[in-house]
Amino acid sequence: MAQSFSIGIDIGGSHICGAMVNDDDELITNSYENHSIDPALSKNEFAGILTRLVENLLKKQKDQIFLSGIGLSVPGPFLYQKGIATLEPQKGKLFNLFGLHVPSLFYPFFGEDSPNVTLLNDAECFGLGSLALEEVKQHEKVLAITLGTGLGSVFLQNNEVLKVGFGMPDNGYLYNQPFSKGIADDYFSTRGILNRFYLLQPHQVTDALAVSELARQGNEAAKAAFISFGLDLATFLSTYLSKTDTHCLVIGGSIAKSADLFLPAMEQFFQKQSMAIKIVPVCHTTDTIIKGAVGGVAKKKSEASVQQIHKRKAKQPIAPRKKIRAEMESYTIYPAMSIGENRIHENISSLVPHLLNEKVIVLDGYGGVDWDDLVQKFNHAFSTHHIQPLWICADAALKTEKAIRDMLSNHLGGLESIFGKRYKGELSDFFDEKKLNQLRPDNDACCILYGTGAALASWNAPIIYAELPKNEIQFRMRAGALINLGCSSANDPKLVYKQLYFVDWPVLNRHKERILRGINYLMDVQDPQLITWIHGSDFQDALTLFTKQAFRARPWFEPGVWGGQWMKRQFPELSRDEINYAWSFELITPENGLTIESNNLLLEISFDCLMFRHGKEILGDAYKIFGSEFPIRFDFLDTWQGDNLSIQCHPSNSYISEHFGENFTQDETYYILDCTHDAGVYLGFQEDIEAGPFEEELKNSYSTNTPLQIEKYVQCLPAQKHDLFLIPNCTIHGAGAGNLVLEISSTPYIFTFKLYDWLRPDLDGKPRPINIEHGMKNLDFSRKGNSVQETLISKPVLLEEGVNWKRFSLPTHREHFYAIERYEFSDSIEISGNNQCHILMLVKGHRVTVCTQNGMLSSFHYAETFVVPASTGNYRIKNMGSPDAMLVVAFVKPSF
Repeated sequence: MAQSFSIGIDIGGSHICGAMVNDDDELITNSYENHSIDPALSKNEFAGILTRLVENLLKKQKDQIFLSGIGLSVPGPFLYQKGIATLEPQKGKLFNLFGLHVPSLFYPFFGEDSPNVTLLNDAECFGLGSLALEEVKQHEKVLAITLGTGLGSVFLQNNEVLKVGFGMPDNGYLYNQPFSKGIADDYFSTRGILNRFYLLQPHQVTDALAVSELARQGNEAAKAAFISFGLDLATFLSTYLSKTDTHCLVIGGSIAKSADLFLPAMEQFFQKQSMAIKIVPVCHTTDTIIKGAVGGVAKKKSEASVQQIHKRKAKQPIAPRKKIRAEMESYTIYPAMSIGENRIHENISSLVPHLLNEKVIVLDGYGGVDWDDLVQKFNHAFSTHHIQPLWICADAALKTEKAIRDMLSNHLGGLESIFGKRYKGELSDFFDEKKLNQLRPDNDACCILYGTGAALASWNAPIIYAELPKNEIQFRMRAGALINLGCSSANDPKLVYKQLYFVDWPVLNRHKERILRGINYLMDVQDPQLITWIHGSDFQDALTLFTKQAFRARPWFEPGVWGGQWMKRQFPELSRDEINYAWSFELITPENGLTIESNNLLLEISFDCLMFRHGKEILGDAYKIFGSEFPIRFDFLDTWQGDNLSIQCHPSNSYISEHFGENFTQDETYYILDCTHDAGVYLGFQEDIEAGPFEEELKNSYSTNTPLQIEKYVQCLPAQKHDLFLIPNCTIHGAGAGNLVLEISSTPYIFTFKLYDWLRPDLDGKPRPINIEHGMKNLDFSRKGNSVQETLISKPVLLEEGVNWKRFSLPTHREHFYAIERYEFSDSIEISGNNQCHILMLVKGHRVTVCTQNGMLSSFHYAETFVVPASTGNYRIKNMGSPDAMLVVAFVKPSF
């Protein structure tokens, strides 16, 4: 039967030592492997030493063994959780490792199993390992330090490492704390002892060991240097021992071998200060560190067995990457455009053969990509070709988290606010330019630079881009598996989304736009079990194809506290596990994707890609105003057997620009696609309402949790199928229960100021944010009384008619930059494009076909939103399978 072992590895500035540790935490003494290293060794040399060390350790065990994991003790600075070296060039030991992803070096030893590789700070490993010592076990709180080329430190309580609070510096780091005329690292290290000795007796010595030997030979200057060292160390540590109420101090490192020369001075100091401190010197520091490193492996394994790691929180399945059914006979939630045969490929294993002759590769991608998973998959695929790439992570070049927070402070608002302000900068703002230039490949190995923003390093290499849809980003966000740009850990999902919307997505989109033409391969990574990819040239051809025919974006759906059951009943592919569906993102282009199909394989790209490459062909004349921003959105609000939306309003153009950085505001209309007999829409004020008393009532209702008789203030107008309600910015409104609303609107979609929300919590049981202050600054109180029905309910105007068809204008408000028309027909109609992009929905009927001037034919069903690009010119729509059909069409007003 195979025995289970872990490997512990201690990496120092001049050595690498490893050993096997069994499940009983016993170090196998005959398993040691020790290598001296050059501090200037290359990434590839470092990788070779580590892999040979592990190979040798495994060979020494005659019996069959099972490798539980590998734990590494590594000096800082290091991104330990990610396993990435950030030791900077020209700043000391192992500086050529900058950016190296160390765990990937060991992936081949785990085969098909999930690799269990942990990296911890060397002082942290020493501290964890020291907890097994009898003199330490009896203490609840421990400070463990290592004294060598620098000062390492870790605070522990109840066998756990402390990172913040308790009167200690962040992460328990003492090396950078002030002392005398510098920082602690300058004084409590080998150079600190050498400096002390040199001041007392200028004499050339090579290291602290030489000074200790002189001290033992009776050299008074050497003895005095160690006594001074001990007194100063005790003085420095006493502050932190007192603050943290710690009474056990463990000392390791190379200088600990000379503890007899400085410990008496430390003990004398603590006695004079009446401090009961137990000092435990550890001579076998490496053994202690190796045990501590393996302890990190065991902890990671234990946590994984107790709690399954969820990387996605959603009751809806991942969109399939294979076409699993014939064309739907009704609304489909998985529309796809065919791009021809053999254009899309599956799995990374089929991509890697195209890369075998490349010495350098760049793997960039959108925020939210699971980079660890991708690295493992690529690594395994390369290993089948007997290649072990060196993985270098772009995250090593990020600015500090504090610097990024300071940079974004004016764009994220307060913790209590759901709004921020659009960041106008670039992805490069998040990176240190000097560090980007330090992300260099080794000449003698295959090197892959990976991570969001990797292309910023300007390697002369093919670019692979990992694409991830916005809905999947949010499902990962809700599981706590997504971290914002420049952050070290996940945050509350609402705060994560705020930064995504106002900061991350804008800069990531601009970065994507800049590199889009140069992408050699694009991958869809939303389904970890089936990654699909496409060659760059085929990707560009697919984008061009969208400009030649009518197409749909892939819609996605969200439950909500007021959500209903209409979509659940009408759309058979929707998951029945959700309690309801409140919204559909039919065409909210900042978050929608476009799916392409080849050989029954599916690949999704963001709608932004199309706009970046072909915005002018899509928008026509409107491109001069909107550029790559798609101006109009279609979405569903489902309150059928649901509840009322909040009573709300949207900001004015000037307000949304000044406060939120948007280019245009959220002007809406409600088209009633379906409704119950008693459905209504809240719209406009009653005749005699004034701002002051209304605001007072809203605030009183919120603060006292008292229901508000909202119809005393806001009109509730009856709704009928195919009515169009106009909601220009600053208008109070809300859809009532019993509706399926097609919301036709300008594209901005999160700037809803809730004024009254029926005192209900959200689906997660937490309060929904109320925005009375924002709302009151934007409400137009002139939209009241009889004028509401006169000016805010569209009255159809017949524009033209022919045999079996009519074309109506559904006039929108003067504030709306878009027009809406409706076609009613039984056979077919010809529609003039007029160099405008048209957004359409079949609001009555079963199915229509759309034929553009170039002969491209597309088919759409009831309630499906589709886009006809301006570049297609005029087009013909034919009614299929129902007596009568109705189409709603929206486009930018020519006058605008």
